[in-house]
Amino acid sequence: MHAGSLTLTVSKIKIIMWYVYIIQNDTNKRFYIGSTNNITRRLAEHNRSKKCSVTHFGKYFLIHQEEFSNIKEARVREQQIKSYKGGNAFKKLLRERAGLNIINTAPSSSLV
Repeated sequence: MHAGSLTLTVSKIKIIMWYVYIIQNDTNKRFYIGSTNNITRRLAEHNRSKKCSVTHFGKYFLIHQEEFSNIKEARVREQQIKSYKGGNAFKKLLRERAGLNIINTAPSSSLV
């Protein structure tokens, strides 16, 4: 089992948990919303990336995560959060779930 990943074996059935996550760049305060089955690995990938969509001269930090039993549910929730487009629903989600002081609420438009 890898750090940041939860895998359970029940009656020889392997269950992989999926996560929807929100990360924030420490330099420009932009958010990125995505889904993965291993948050630790995915965050490391974001921080090593050379892609313009996620590289903004700073490090990303995990500020919110939600757990799902399958990829379909995770992707539906990911798209729902992305549809908030930095508006009041996005701010409310972050305030309620993470208790954060929101500086910039413009999520990255890039998909994972």
